[in-house]
Amino acid sequence: PNPTNGVFELRLNAGGRVNGDVSVVDVTGRVVYNQRIDVMGIYNTTINLSQFAKGLYTVQVRTANGRAAKSISVE
Repeated sequence: PNPTNGVFELRLNAGGRVNGDVSVVDVTGRVVYNQRIDVMGIYNTTINLSQFAKGLYTVQVRTANGRAAKSISVE
């Protein structure tokens, strides 16, 4: 859900093998979460931002094939 209380699930459905990283960045550009991924098929992980300040964060997924980003509001 968006907005969130700080805990949310990230789900990726990769058609083939995907190598890259998932990161969460705050409004100042500071990386508050980073995880390398090497997955084939479905990938699920729970990200907990509840220990960080309320506000807007950007979830970024970067791979050799491209990049995607989504804003998350923590209340």
